[in-house]
Amino acid sequence: LCHALAAAHAAGVVHRDLKPENVFLARARQVGVSSVVKVLDFGIAKLVAETRAATTQAIGTPLWMAPEQAQAGGNIQPATDVWSLGLLAYWLLTGKYYWHTANQDDTTAMALMKEVLFDPLAPASERAGKRDRAVPSGFDEWFGRCVCREMERRFSDATAAWSALAPVLSGASPKGSTMPLIVLNAFARATSGPVSALAATEIAAPVLPASAESPLRVTDSRAPAK
Repeated sequence: LCHALAAAHAAGVVHRDLKPENVFLARARQVGVSSVVKVLDFGIAKLVAETRAATTQAIGTPLWMAPEQAQAGGNIQPATDVWSLGLLAYWLLTGKYYWHTANQDDTTAMALMKEVLFDPLAPASERAGKRDRAVPSGFDEWFGRCVCREMERRFSDATAAWSALAPVLSGASPKGSTMPLIVLNAFARATSGPVSALAATEIAAPVLPASAESPLRVTDSRAPAK
């Protein structure tokens, strides 16, 4: 996911609506790779260089959108996607939304926005509690750099976010494994049915080092798949 976003950010594209529904675990067509993560629906993506001020109207999904997306004319940068990336990582590791109101059946959009924009942001480990779904050591610091209301204090883009996250996840890798065990467990918790089974048994693609060139490309969606 970080490599896909890094490719988009390098091309000057901000997704602006990163959420579980737009991240797919698909069977790969490459030899030796059983599955691949795909980021879909760039329909509301904004070219950062399209306008001089890099501003845009307020568009996105409230549960995952960054504070600057809550107002028209908000400054949209790759760091906007980093906010969503942090929330997605928490969701994968715990099976719960970071926002208390989002986990309630009777929540309202106003209550959610109040929590997103104004309420104190607790560390991820504190919010996760003492369940068996605890976040790994070092995740609090990483999450705090992603989910920070001051955009200039976040990781600047997905490349920077992945560089800091890779060491956190690698500490949970069993000997000989090609994927961090904590990532496999995260997919199993956060998904259900065939996708969960695929994540738990068939992921074989190695995690690339932070310095590796992303194998993904940003392509024209109108072009035929190859």
